[in-house]
Amino acid sequence: MRVLVTGADGFVGRYLVRQLVAGGHEVRAGCRPGGPPPKQWLGAAAGRVQCVELEITEDASVRAAASVPADAVKDVGMYKVTVKSFGEAVAESGPAPLVVK
Repeated sequence: MRVLVTGADGFVGRYLVRQLVAGGHEVRAGCRPGGPPPKQWLGAAAGRVQCVELEITEDASVRAAASVPADAVKDVGMYKVTVKSFGEAVAESGPAPLVVK
């Protein structure tokens, strides 16, 4: 399954990404600009994860992160101010994915 995880480099997101990778899922990790490099928090699994810069409060950044279709979205780093634009961006990327809160 292709999964987009927002807040992937945060406390909860890091563990979720590791579990998804271990489960054989294709993970697209939305990481904050200037955050720790994926290799630092993913180790050897960093090569199996596509990291994209995601500033959840910026519409263009949200749309770019959601531009690749996903089967599921887990929004660990969601802010209320972007819920509508994030949902719209995900919907525009292709068939509706399962969004897990």
